Amino acid sequence: MADRVLSGYRVVPIQHGDTLRDIAARELSDASRWSDIADINGLLPPYLTGDSSLASETVKLYGQSLIVPASSIVASAVTDANRVFGVDIMLTAGQLTAANGDFDLVGGQPNLKQALINRVVTDLRELIFHLPYGCDIRRVVGSVSGPAAGLLAARYVKSAILLDPRIDKVLSCSATINGDIITVLAKVQPVTGVAVDFSVEI
Repeated sequence: MADRVLSGYRVVPIQHGDTLRDIAARELSDASRWSDIADINGLLPPYLTGDSSLASETVKLYGQSLIVPASSIVASAVTDANRVFGVDIMLTAGQLTAANGDFDLVGGQPNLKQALINRVVTDLRELIFHLPYGCDIRRVVGSVSGPAAGLLAARYVKSAILLDPRIDKVLSCSATINGDIITVLAKVQPVTGVAVDFSVEI
């Protein structure tokens, strides 16, 4: 069955002081897509303004609206693990490894496992061009104590994992805190195939 791309657009307001990067980060979770917004709306520098004398068809005034692309959804019947879960550069203890003059790669469910670990150990909003990526788990270190800390940490991990489109549901997730070290154990059900277990120490 061939892939079918479903696409569209949304209309969003321009807030006072906005730049196209701000809007792209807020609406598309990727500040680098500001040029897509400029192209769709036919905008030219300075793009947005608070000065009504500069407003025109190619320069929008704060308070007006812009068209932004809706998320593209690819619906397909792919079952090959490497196509479903992707292929990426392998990291061993956070380091790149090479063989035969090229980087080692990891694909299928091992790549999914590596991606989930990377998402959990990255602080939420740390990557400016991918704001929803990451996990808030480090917020519990030093701020919450007792059993509630482990439950809150597990909740942060579960929320982060569910943002990965390859995950159908989280079957189990627990976190234990010992000083400033958090140990996470999780089991997830991907969109296809068997459940995946992973653990990580932060």
